[in-house]
Amino acid sequence: MRKILFLILFIPLLISCSREGIFTAGDNSRPPSVPANLNIFSAHDGVIGLEWSPDIEQNIKGYNIYRSAGNGSNPQLINFTTGAHFIDYPLSYDTAYFYAVSALNKNGLESAKTALVFAQLYNRDAPDPVYGTEISGRNNITGHFIELNLYPPQNYDIKCYLIYRSETEPVNADTSHYIGFTGTNTFNDSTVQVLKTYYYCIVTIDKGGLKSIKSSTVSGIVLDTPEIIYPLNNSTVKNLHTFQFKTAYAAAEYKIVIQSNELYGPVAEFVLRSNKVNDTISFDFNQYILESYKKYYWRVISYSTAGGEPNSYSPLYSFTYIAE
Repeated sequence: MRKILFLILFIPLLISCSREGIFTAGDNSRPPSVPANLNIFSAHDGVIGLEWSPDIEQNIKGYNIYRSAGNGSNPQLINFTTGAHFIDYPLSYDTAYFYAVSALNKNGLESAKTALVFAQLYNRDAPDPVYGTEISGRNNITGHFIELNLYPPQNYDIKCYLIYRSETEPVNADTSHYIGFTGTNTFNDSTVQVLKTYYYCIVTIDKGGLKSIKSSTVSGIVLDTPEIIYPLNNSTVKNLHTFQFKTAYAAAEYKIVIQSNELYGPVAEFVLRSNKVNDTISFDFNQYILESYKKYYWRVISYSTAGGEPNSYSPLYSFTYIAE
């Protein structure tokens, strides 16, 4: 009776151990299943969207995305994702795109690829206008111009931006106001005059030829150069108390920069806003101490917008300071 009980207890233990060993060995060595139900759910305006059924196996790491352009031959690995979808961009309208997906487990084993799916983009929606434009005049040794820096919209098929300009508002986006285009986010308008205000709007055009509505209008001006009055270039000054310069012919912000050498070496900087036009400004310098018998350099920088980029520069002047 004891022998029969022992055999009954021992047999289930053998069966349990055998099942556990077979399961573990198979899980470590078997590649994952091929992803199911791969399809393209979107194919327009520079973007193709893929989706498939997620693998239910426990040790899936993610999925490899393969793509071929043109005829579907020899698709190449382009990306990896842990989700069961993938967005591919930016893409062209004149090319067919073929895709396959494979699963990858945490042991580094990869499934076979799915059958290929393909799509060719169509141009469904017009692009958005730029959502912002920074504008600043420039007047320096390279010349004078107005610089536009564009904040691009969230579209994936942008070809370029059309630039329109007027000397009055509103700016119409028509041939009489068109001045050029840019394929980047920057445009320099060098056909402007100093001290003249110009108004701009931008139209986005996509790779399919659709155009956005025009952007908000921005305006800019190129300032003339501030004129240094005191201390003059190569001068020697005693007990320096003020710096003097003549403003531009338009309201502006100014920065007075004092340097210890010609290239950089800032000693002090002062920022002030003035509505004076072609008038003299005297800036009190009593609170700063300069080194006696030392040569310093200074200039005035103008800004058309507070906190913006420098618009114009005075020449760099030098003076030797003597304390008494």
